[in-house]
Amino acid sequence: MRPASAVIVPPSALRPPAATKTPPRIPGVPSLVTAMLERSLSPHPADRYPDLGPLIVGLAPRGGGGGRSGKWIVVAALLGVIALVAIVMVTKPGPERSTAKDDSICVSLAELIRFSYDEAAVAEGLTRAGAGPTAPTHRSTISGLGSYATRWKAESLKACRATLPAAQTALIDACLDERKRDFAAVVGQFRRADAKTLERAHVLIAGLPSLESCADTSLLVARLPMPHDSDLVWRIRAAREQLATSRAAFHAGKAAVAKATVEKLGPEVAQIAYAPLTAEAQLLLGNIAGTLNEVATSQPALERAYREGIAGRHDLVAAEAAIRLAHLLGHVKAKPDEGRPWIANAEALIRRIGGTERELAAQLANVIGNIEQTAGHYDLAIASFDSAEKLWRETPGDHRVDLAQTLHNGGNARMLAGKPEAALGKLRDARTLLAEALPASHPHLAMTTNALTGAMRDLGSYADALAIDEPVVAEAIARHGKDHVEVAFARGAVGNDLRGLGRYAEAIAELEKAGVIFAATFGPDHPTAASTDSNVGAALMGNKQYADADKRLKKALAGKEKRGPKHPSLISTLDNLGTNELRRGHAAEAKSILGKIKDMAAHNAEFHFQEGGLAEADGDRARAAKGYE
Repeated sequence: MRPASAVIVPPSALRPPAATKTPPRIPGVPSLVTAMLERSLSPHPADRYPDLGPLIVGLAPRGGGGGRSGKWIVVAALLGVIALVAIVMVTKPGPERSTAKDDSICVSLAELIRFSYDEAAVAEGLTRAGAGPTAPTHRSTISGLGSYATRWKAESLKACRATLPAAQTALIDACLDERKRDFAAVVGQFRRADAKTLERAHVLIAGLPSLESCADTSLLVARLPMPHDSDLVWRIRAAREQLATSRAAFHAGKAAVAKATVEKLGPEVAQIAYAPLTAEAQLLLGNIAGTLNEVATSQPALERAYREGIAGRHDLVAAEAAIRLAHLLGHVKAKPDEGRPWIANAEALIRRIGGTERELAAQLANVIGNIEQTAGHYDLAIASFDSAEKLWRETPGDHRVDLAQTLHNGGNARMLAGKPEAALGKLRDARTLLAEALPASHPHLAMTTNALTGAMRDLGSYADALAIDEPVVAEAIARHGKDHVEVAFARGAVGNDLRGLGRYAEAIAELEKAGVIFAATFGPDHPTAASTDSNVGAALMGNKQYADADKRLKKALAGKEKRGPKHPSLISTLDNLGTNELRRGHAAEAKSILGKIKDMAAHNAEFHFQEGGLAEADGDRARAAKGYE
């Protein structure tokens, strides 16, 4: 946006000039605003405001703003900006840019973020919802929003002061305006905060779109231009306003409400037929449906978001859609080979976008780690999670929760790779970050605690793990109800603690309850359900219910084999199955089963094979004792 030449403005210039006739009143619009609009749009240059400074000062919110008048003030400010830009474009031709006088206009334009962020109103909303000024959520929210507003002002100043062709400047301004719209929608959620908003505060702030990408003019120029039809342009702006509001509601935990709004907007988006807008709407719908576990809606919406993003040259949306599809297919649905083509698509788009989008690159690295872990390639998963960790640390903004989730994933991968001590370090770091950023009752904190105690179990600290895990079950039931998947994870952890302590009957009861929830949530053939069956089988074996253990372990094996005949997750179930046969006195059967593990280990460096069981099946007690060391 080209700045106008500034002049020294006397105090009287802050008031509308005396008019020979009273400006016509617009119903619901304050008379001061009407008069200022008249002056901004006057056909006589001498009567107009000399620059944006006095207009913005005159329109600045007083006493916290808000309400119906506040809405008209924002509208008036935007109309004033449009009018002044038109004046500048006509009266100041040529490529010249900032002068010492022009800079005051750049500063005034950057201050427009004030219309989107009222810190006092946000603080009041947080306190009313239960997070007072001393609460970590209150402090991190005010800090995160303030940081984003400051960065927006910096990007606005940089764009205004730059010497760029007018077309590129307009694109940057439009991008920053989109970011301001998303920011205002998020601020609105905090002003009306409830308990769910507090729980999801970090998601709302982390979900704010990148500001740095607005400086990437090559990316902005590449996108399909807006239509020439001014009516369509305004309809696109109105649709994006609704999408921003729905996106903020979704991030605040109101997924069903957000989905209904996006679906209702669908016919208008279809009628406008502007590919970048369609891509944005479908991406949001796909993400919301995925959270609601509506895969039948999520997958086609994400696929269409990708296609429309490509058609509209909206690389950011297309890349995010590809990443979401890779995660959905390769990790959630546990089909790595279906997810990998989408990884390749996302990688190609991120290369084309360039180095400004570290956040997308970090998301992609994390999803690659998820998929490689699902495929049983633990060393590759660890490398990808480490790469994502580095990227999150380098990405501007508060990404403590994103970083913690990546550390959590890296810890899990190390546990699966048989490196519990290294896993413990990553998981402790993740838990520390989450405890800083989230309320004590947040489910992310519970999940990381669950993983941390898993590493403790691998190191033999069952009693310490149980002391941490048992309270989590009651907290999860109180927060989500007894049939929620978070309760299943908590019960599974307690069951494994009890199994390690030799309290097998109690362990079986907890693990069976977890298994029912997992099967209902993910389906009976999901890897998580199969792993729970394996744990139940091991507990039954410990309780000397060998026949029941055999049935449950074979069921678990059948479920795990669907991931591939040599998947690493098979080893623990085969080991338990072989050991169970030994306990039943079936040495030949045990030898056959345990021999499969040895054969798999010979072809996969990530497998660890103990000779003890096989030697015991052979009747060689001396070799068995050495093999179990």
